[in-house]
Amino acid sequence: MIRGMNIKSQEQAQWEDWGITPVALETNAVPTILLVDDDRSTLMLVARYLQKSPFYQYQVVTATNGKAAWDILQNLVPEVIISDWDMPGFSGIELCKKIRATPALHLCYFILLTSHAKLENRVQGLDAGADEFLTKPVEQEELRARVRAGLRLQQLSRDLQRQNQILESELDAAGRYVRSQIPAPIEGQVITKWLFRPSSQLGGDCFDYYWLDEDHLVLYLLDVSGHGVGSALLSASVLHILRSRSLINVDFRDPNQVLSSLNNTFPMGNHNDMYFTIWYGVYHSPSRVLRYACAGHPPGIVLQGNHIETIPPEPEGLPIGLLDHEVFPTQHYVLPAASTLFLYSDGIYEITCTDGRMWTFEEFLDLFRQHLSLEEVLAHVQTLSGQANFDDDISLLQIDFP
Repeated sequence: MIRGMNIKSQEQAQWEDWGITPVALETNAVPTILLVDDDRSTLMLVARYLQKSPFYQYQVVTATNGKAAWDILQNLVPEVIISDWDMPGFSGIELCKKIRATPALHLCYFILLTSHAKLENRVQGLDAGADEFLTKPVEQEELRARVRAGLRLQQLSRDLQRQNQILESELDAAGRYVRSQIPAPIEGQVITKWLFRPSSQLGGDCFDYYWLDEDHLVLYLLDVSGHGVGSALLSASVLHILRSRSLINVDFRDPNQVLSSLNNTFPMGNHNDMYFTIWYGVYHSPSRVLRYACAGHPPGIVLQGNHIETIPPEPEGLPIGLLDHEVFPTQHYVLPAASTLFLYSDGIYEITCTDGRMWTFEEFLDLFRQHLSLEEVLAHVQTLSGQANFDDDISLLQIDFP
């Protein structure tokens, strides 16, 4: 709150020039300052300097030692804390460390009041988490300037915190939308199961499967480069185009036509230099023939009993969007009876083990030879990496062909 609304201090005018509103103006509340000093005369003098500030009104709370200050902080979060360094009980340095170790008090601006002028003392104070120093005896204009600086940083920190909260809320909403697009499992001529674990950031994995007609089942999994909203939006765009079959003059039973058309539709130069890998297949149920094409994506895994092979044998093709007029040859594979096809993104196997080595693709294949469930595969990978969450999305799609 500012006294004398017709009078503007140089400090207030500068804040307005920067587009920053003082904390007190924004909240219509008086900023609270906690003063801590075992010298009552210093405590009274500093409190008077602040209470007599010509343009700013502060609520001043006092404590005569570190323990009393800590008790107050259990029920109060002041904007600024000004604490003496040397006090009985625990010192200003110890008080500062306790405050910095308490999440609810992280934004408090901490000023150490001290007669220690040596460089090593200031380094010690900064290492403990102090934001600023004031040297005794206190000069009132310097005191007021330090407090105003602290309130400016408070405002900036709160603005940043609000923006982060908005961003987190938007990312959470985007993540829910991405998860809502995951298809429901199907049963019948084929049985589908899937596992999807998004990374700590919004990623670009998606997959789908659906019957084009009574004989042809489309199944694919794609992985957009990078992370964040841009990757997720590109992933969702591709998914909607494929679901709606809106690629012009394309036979969706022909993987080469589908991937070639996607490559022409999504050049990376038009999409913030993002590209994506994809494995796209069409299963013909009467003949059990799977026609598929791969664009820079890990190969599919076919498991029958204890026999395992990858299709294609090695990763091939460039990702979608890298080069114009790329060709993605359609290949054929006859699925044996009682076999299973696995599609996945590279986040499930490109991990660093707890011993520092990179996990190999052959070791990844061994998990399927053990006939583990998708959840057991994920649990094994989490154990190997030593972490529950990953830097990349994890998608794993299982299609059983009875």
